[in-house]
Amino acid sequence: AYERPVSPEPENRYYWKAFVNADNGDSAESETAWFETAMRGPWKAEWITPDADKSLQVCVFRDVEITKPLAKARLYLTGLGLYEVYINEEKLGEECLMPGFCDYDAWIPYQTMIPDLRQGHNRIEIMLGDGWYKGWYGLRKNHEVYGDRLACIAELKLFYEDGSEDIICTDDNWKAHRSPVIESGIYSGEVYEPGIDRSEVLNTRKIDLDKSKLRPRLDPRIIIQKKIRPVALIHTPAGETVLDMGQNMVGWLGFHCAAPAGTRIRFQFGEILQEGNFYRDNLRTALAEFTYVSDGTERTVRQHFTFYGFRYVKITGWPGEPNPDDFRGLVIYSEMEELSQIKTSNPLVNKLFENTRWG
Repeated sequence: AYERPVSPEPENRYYWKAFVNADNGDSAESETAWFETAMRGPWKAEWITPDADKSLQVCVFRDVEITKPLAKARLYLTGLGLYEVYINEEKLGEECLMPGFCDYDAWIPYQTMIPDLRQGHNRIEIMLGDGWYKGWYGLRKNHEVYGDRLACIAELKLFYEDGSEDIICTDDNWKAHRSPVIESGIYSGEVYEPGIDRSEVLNTRKIDLDKSKLRPRLDPRIIIQKKIRPVALIHTPAGETVLDMGQNMVGWLGFHCAAPAGTRIRFQFGEILQEGNFYRDNLRTALAEFTYVSDGTERTVRQHFTFYGFRYVKITGWPGEPNPDDFRGLVIYSEMEELSQIKTSNPLVNKLFENTRWG
């Protein structure tokens, strides 16, 4: 039966299911799913930027006290160019490379996230990177593409069990400190130094960016879709140590490392070997590197604000012989599922999906 569609209200969760009626009289219905609508405008928060040299890579943060039981919380935010969110030092969500690539002159997508807040003290931290917005991208090397300063905007909405509400917005009361990602770029790669001194607290200030360009996200999430084990550790005729992932892939290199403090390990990424040796001249001036400076803590390491297309990884500076079991290729792409691969508990719905093709 046809039902007249409702007009969704902002900041609400709606549940839905699909019904299928076939010509032969068979019928089926899907499992219940849901979606949540975007925030209620206009934005009360302000765009903020670190009050520091524009080349400095930073995290902005705010301490939040939860004094009574929460019913729910929502965090509406975006960052320029790329960002990750941390709640009490734990990364929030699986998503990578937020908010993704767009024409920042025309529109800027923002995300809705569900923060895991605890009773009492919480710290919300937004790690920022240059990305496609501020870093080298396209033909204009060493020139910012859209803007010259890192920035973010956020509204944290708190809904308490007693029916009251609070909203915490980005303003110049937020603070900043240096990021452990001390350099990043889409072409150049990344330098990650978790032991860097981040004790200096920096101020933030409001920045005049157009809030009318903010739009709810339209794209699917970018997440780690697969984890690939290396197939071989190669010692090339040129004396290089090279990991072979067994296939070309796009994404990151994850690895487990317990190197002594101060150890500087360099990873270079390439697609082919030439005469058995590592080769990357086809990348021209794009460095496509990752440098990890250990603080002596045993940890699993990955990249944050860059990505690579590669099969081979040249490793320099690893203490001792690298163990391929300590490495994984983290394949990253948008969270899109082919209809032909979707399986449900209903054979009729499965048949419908299997016979669906995109033209």
